[in-house]
Amino acid sequence: MRRADRDFRLRLLQFSWFYRPFNYVAIMLGAMPPAGQRDGAEAQAHVMRTTKLFEAARRHFNRGPRAFFFALGYQACSSDRGHCSSPLPRS
Repeated sequence: MRRADRDFRLRLLQFSWFYRPFNYVAIMLGAMPPAGQRDGAEAQAHVMRTTKLFEAARRHFNRGPRAFFFALGYQACSSDRGHCSSPLPRS
């Protein structure tokens, strides 16, 4: 297996993973303690866990699609036809 193919599969996995952390964030937001209990230690700990998960989701959301689209470009450039050498079609 060529390195480009292996890298492309890894980037595809990263692309397919990027939306999942937001599902976890939605679950954590739905599990927030009621407003009357927001000053408790357990509520504060829950907010911190949700915040850390949201930061990870943001990072994956930024890196996942970018890695996939860069891998698509790399795959096109490293193919046998060499489409990156010129934007014009070959005659």
